[in-house]
Amino acid sequence: MRLLLIAITGTLIFWPLPTQSQVQDLNNVHYDLTQSGNHYTIRGTFFVRSNPNCLLHIFYDFEHLSHIVTEADSLILLRKGEDWYDVAYIYHCLLLKGRVVYRKTLIQEKMKVSFEMTESDQRRSLLPKVVSSGGYYEIKPEKDGYRVIYWQEGMVADAWSTKIFFPQLEKETTKFLHGLKDYVERTCH
Repeated sequence: MRLLLIAITGTLIFWPLPTQSQVQDLNNVHYDLTQSGNHYTIRGTFFVRSNPNCLLHIFYDFEHLSHIVTEADSLILLRKGEDWYDVAYIYHCLLLKGRVVYRKTLIQEKMKVSFEMTESDQRRSLLPKVVSSGGYYEIKPEKDGYRVIYWQEGMVADAWSTKIFFPQLEKETTKFLHGLKDYVERTCH
């Protein structure tokens, strides 16, 4: 489901997760999804043997964003500073339309790239409005390689939830993290 994919890439959350926590380990990709009321967190990790500077560029550079955020219909670079930029993610699906602006910030000394939602416009949506969303990609050295950590938290205006979306969200989270790991391994040698 196209709109559900939005929930796991640090962009736009249309549905809250059911009140529960799921920890999974599939092919060396670990993830944890939790939700309480209208607040959610997503944490995913995987190990790679890649150059850490290349990893930072993948998580930060606008040119790599379309390979990570594959469900957006378009990505528009709005403003750029020395170690930050604002990007608009545009989504269209049937009668639903969304535009979200995130600020991405490179924190080189901490081997981290943060993202924070600064604007959200969901038109014609019967789904809960996202009131906050942010997180980071972090690179931690380990023996013989690096641990990539993806973390996101957010809040929606409505606390309603449905059990129908959680299994799909779990599936899409797995797909996103595996896709991210595959892209990193293909791009950073």
